[in-house]
This record gives sequence, C-alpha cells and structure tokens, in this order.
Amino acid sequence: MSSEWIDVTVPLENGMVHWEGDPEVKIYRHFKLGVDGMPCNLTKLEISAHTATHMDAMCHFVPGGAGMDEMPLEATMGPCRVIGMDVENQIMPSDLEGLNLQQGERIIFRTRNTTRSWEMAPAFDKDFVSISEAAGKVLAEAGVMTVGVVMPGNTEGVQLREHSTPGTHSPPAQNRHVACVNAHSTDAV
Repeated sequence: MSSEWIDVTVPLENGMVHWEGDPEVKIYRHFKLGVDGMPCNLTKLEISAHTATHMDAMCHFVPGGAGMDEMPLEATMGPCRVIGMDVENQIMPSDLEGLNLQQGERIIFRTRNTTRSWEMAPAFDKDFVSISEAAGKVLAEAGVMTVGVVMPGNTEGVQLREHSTPGTHSPPAQNRHVACVNAHSTDAV
C-alpha cells in the first residue's frame, strides 16, 4: 500500500455553498483571548451536519440502516478508486459496465460537479450529476463499501434528484454498511 495520502476534503468557510433550506454556514470567533478576561479563543460553528465534506450512513434514509458509529473504520479512509464519469444528468447502470466493481472497494466518481458546482458558489448548483437509484443498487449488490460523488455544497454521496425517491440510498438489506462520502474535491487526483 502506498504511503501517499491525498486529502479530498472541502475546507469549511464562512458563507460557503450549502444545500438549499439548510442553515447558512457561519464560522466566527465567539470568545477572544484576553477580551473581558477570556482565558482562550473559542470559535463557534453554525452548520448543518450536511456541510462540506461529510459521510452519510445508511440510517440517513434507510430505516434500520447502520449509523456511522456502526460503520467499519476502513470505510472512512484507505485506498480509493477515482473514476471519471462524463455524464450529463445521472450515473446509470450502463455507465458502470466494465468497471469491474469489487467487494469492499471505495469509489469516488469524478463528474462535471468536480469544478462546476464549486465555481458557482455561493449559489447552489441545482443541476448537479447524481447517481440513479438503479446504479446505486448495482454498486450495493457488487459490495462496494464506500461510494462518493462530488456534489455541490453538502449533499449526499449518492444523491437523488427532486423527482426521485430515497431508493438510491436503499441497497439490498444484506448490505447495511454502504457509506456515502459527500462534497469532496477531486482536483488533486
């Protein structure tokens, strides 16, 4: 295994793009060292749990799905395959053909969201590329452990469009441990 690590996280910043309807991201100094006798600096964060780079556990949409506290630690870091997807709307099962999906694999899909969605900030990109319900099922049935797709702001790694259903987050019951990593940057990979 290579000792080279690549950080694909998006830094938190005041006023950054966020999912429509979620609270605005606010980061500010709550207490300042030495002011009014304060013994330390204290920064206050006001954010949704779906801000910037984050992971959604299965319990986010699946009743009885595993929480992040139940996810194996190896779902959160380790070797990952980054796959470029040149799709206009959604990743479909046909887009996954020939990828030789592996049990326990971590995958991040690099799409046009990678640059476009962040360049639009602070506006929210409503026309992002997502993973279709059917493709989500293919990934789950293959035993892929972690799935990510660069999304605008703070969205789910396997994200649904408004006209879809939560099915993309619903892999077969035997696979309760699919983690979704969200809102990351693959510019470095």
